[in-house]
Amino acid sequence: MAEISFEALRCCQLFYGISDELLEQLVPAFEEVICPEGELLFAEGDEGDAFYLVVGGVVRLRRQASAGVYLTVADLGPGEVFGEMSLITSAPRTTDCVALESSRLWKLSRSAYEGLQVSGLPAYSAVLKNLTALLCQRLSGATAKVAGLIGQLSEAESQKADLKKRVEMNRSGLVNFLASLGK
Repeated sequence: MAEISFEALRCCQLFYGISDELLEQLVPAFEEVICPEGELLFAEGDEGDAFYLVVGGVVRLRRQASAGVYLTVADLGPGEVFGEMSLITSAPRTTDCVALESSRLWKLSRSAYEGLQVSGLPAYSAVLKNLTALLCQRLSGATAKVAGLIGQLSEAESQKADLKKRVEMNRSGLVNFLASLGK
């Protein structure tokens, strides 16, 4: 197994601003995971039990839209993270995660993270602060996307109403024209 390095952790938003001393407490909590290309790391609905840092390769988070049809939520590469909600809750996964190419990940299980609460409280607190900031950032982004989609839906409904009005006007005009032919 390759060594978990401070440099790689420092590049991760969850560990920004954490001292070397606190990072030393975190390193042993990680486990390396190798995912061959095409491997499913976890499926939508599985218990959320770990957070992952992509060290190498690319993984895709996706949701099933219909039988055999998937929507890509995100493609993540080195330095990017996912599964952070699993450090707080065991709620089911909201996406599948599949390796698009052979990928190297560092996994921090919820139980290992919770162990830091007892043995390494300053490290636990520092990560919790960054985790809260990350979740707020993602919530803000999701809120903006939802607002944009609501705006698009509103525009589409307005266009639909306008089209319906024009169809009614044309239908009425056609009926009047046909009626005038019959006179």
